[in-house]
Amino acid sequence: MAPKDRSRDLKLGPGGLSDVEFLIQRLQLPHGAAHPALRAPGTLEALRAAADLALLPEEAARDLHAGWNLLTRLRQHLRLRSTGPPADLLPEDPAEFDILARSLGLPDGAPLRERCRATTARIRDLFSRHFLAG
Repeated sequence: MAPKDRSRDLKLGPGGLSDVEFLIQRLQLPHGAAHPALRAPGTLEALRAAADLALLPEEAARDLHAGWNLLTRLRQHLRLRSTGPPADLLPEDPAEFDILARSLGLPDGAPLRERCRATTARIRDLFSRHFLAG
């Protein structure tokens, strides 16, 4: 993948869905044996358990949950518009980005771009702080 495409990738880009998944799995590995609730098969359930067990601050868990929901919703909207194989890349074409934004109830792509940027930056920050600290 081209470096410019990484920032548009909802799954594998910095602050993407994989960052949330890896962070939760990083907490599950050392703590799962002692805490059955943490062994939840779904990312959001395990995230909730990690917060309940104070393995993640509540604010971090809320932000990760909200980010997960936004990125997942964007991914679903992209798949609905796709005529080919599923894609996890946000559109480069401004007109396509505007269509995506309107499908989410926004007037155009500008607020969605800012929300995506802020969301992925926050997820990446939390990933960096908590994944490395483990």
